[in-house]
Amino acid sequence: MKKIFKSNPISEYLFNINLIYANITYVSAMRKKEKFKKDPEILIKSLKNRILFFMPLFMFFIYTLIFLPFDFSKFPYLLDVSIAFFIVLNLLQTFTYFYNVFYESKDVENYMSMPISEKDVFKSKLVVVTISTIQLLVPIISMYLIYYFRSGYGLIAIVFAVFDFLLSLGIVIAINMVFIQLLAKSAVLSKMRNKIVTIISAIAMIMNVAFILLFQNYSYDLSQKAVASKVKIYGPLTEIYKSNLKHFLLIVILFVILYLIYQFIMSNINGKFYSYLQSLQSTDFTNNKKHKDFKNSIQGKNKDKNIMAKTKDFDIRGFMKARSNFKNLFEYNKSLVSDSKVINQSIISGGILPIVMIIPVVINLSKMKLDLLSDINQLLISFSIAFALGILNNINSISLPAIMISLDRENYDYIKSLPVDMRKYLLNKYIISSTVSLIFGVIAIVGAFMFLKINSIYIILALFIFIIVSMSMAGNWIIYDYKHTWTQWQNISDLASRVNKSITMLLMFVVIFFIIMMVSILYFIADFGLQGIAIGILITLILLISSISVIRFIKFLKRI
Repeated sequence: MKKIFKSNPISEYLFNINLIYANITYVSAMRKKEKFKKDPEILIKSLKNRILFFMPLFMFFIYTLIFLPFDFSKFPYLLDVSIAFFIVLNLLQTFTYFYNVFYESKDVENYMSMPISEKDVFKSKLVVVTISTIQLLVPIISMYLIYYFRSGYGLIAIVFAVFDFLLSLGIVIAINMVFIQLLAKSAVLSKMRNKIVTIISAIAMIMNVAFILLFQNYSYDLSQKAVASKVKIYGPLTEIYKSNLKHFLLIVILFVILYLIYQFIMSNINGKFYSYLQSLQSTDFTNNKKHKDFKNSIQGKNKDKNIMAKTKDFDIRGFMKARSNFKNLFEYNKSLVSDSKVINQSIISGGILPIVMIIPVVINLSKMKLDLLSDINQLLISFSIAFALGILNNINSISLPAIMISLDRENYDYIKSLPVDMRKYLLNKYIISSTVSLIFGVIAIVGAFMFLKINSIYIILALFIFIIVSMSMAGNWIIYDYKHTWTQWQNISDLASRVNKSITMLLMFVVIFFIIMMVSILYFIADFGLQGIAIGILITLILLISSISVIRFIKFLKRI
């Protein structure tokens, strides 16, 4: 680290601070231990060992075991598809995180008072986001190593795998940096800064989804060609990898391009980074005012008649007791959800996953002349997809139910000090967060099934299953957020950091793998003419998982 910061102790201190904020949950837990209380330096060292060594090595070991059965050397194009998938998935997961670390952290005044250049501040943040990105991209190095060793590269496989991994890392970082710089400049120049942030972020996500759509079509064509010709089919990357010379030239060219992008960005930092920070963070005035207005209205201090009219029932004696209070609290929660940053970083980012996951399925099913399938097969397909999306809709640690309580910030502690019916309070949080989280999934199901010409009755049944599974699973996140409430967050990524990103990605991968295996087994049963039994097993599984989540949430509410 000292080499990165040119042995500047202030820069290293700044890096440590950013690293702590990026892993706030782990740090908070470790601070309770006696040995870390006595010597904070041990905590920093432990954090660095965990982030830089333990987690990447652990994830590498797990993903290597997962990918070991796959022989990419026999189907080289699968390596291209897998690399592209993980890069796009990382872009979806890290874009808002990058923006938050660079432009949403509320530490600009502290930085400006330090004898440190804007470049060093920028570098310290860049190193932190790079470390987080490394953990998410670990699967790529596992796949590269398996491919090269099984292709007979020998020990040079390690060299190529490392450089290819670094290139993938550089590509993810470069794309994110270009987009957030564009976003920052656009937002600063616009009077509608929050809207610009939301729009550009949405465009970036739509581009990722479009890329997945195009690449899925390309992947399907390659797989059909491989089956028909019974020869090895290479993708764009693996075609180049066939020649060590071409591979080496590709590495050199891409590294030069990435270096030029880095230099261009760094050359535009001094004299602008602080001004961007100040301009962008000035947009938080409205949000802070909203929280203060809520608190003042409870205390009866607000002189604004309109605000008083909206929150007149929020008084100490009547709070959550009068009939209309549930409605007023609903209005307050709706105002939290309608914040542009919440829309961008939680609702859109979390809700886009079901669409990303359903695209490959829809493309593959569209090749099967689905309209010729029997009603029982359509029923099995629609139920399986709805069940899978219901689970995937609640797998992200930044989904709305996962942060709904923490969004209250300082209001949460104040509300708890009042004679509040916490059951109604939490139930209101659950209803609005779980309902809003359904939006993208519903759109995905209706759009996909209409495209596939699924019977309208089955579409309605599929929506019902999706809503049941998704809303029941959302209750688990409300419980988690209640037990791990964080009101001092600087940006929404701080809330997401309560669950390690690499663990979240691994869990996502395992869940997807489980769903694929489950559906495969059900279709295997259905092939023997036992479609009714297959559907019965699926419905039982849906009811079992949903019931466990509902019962857990009800018991939680009773204990409050």
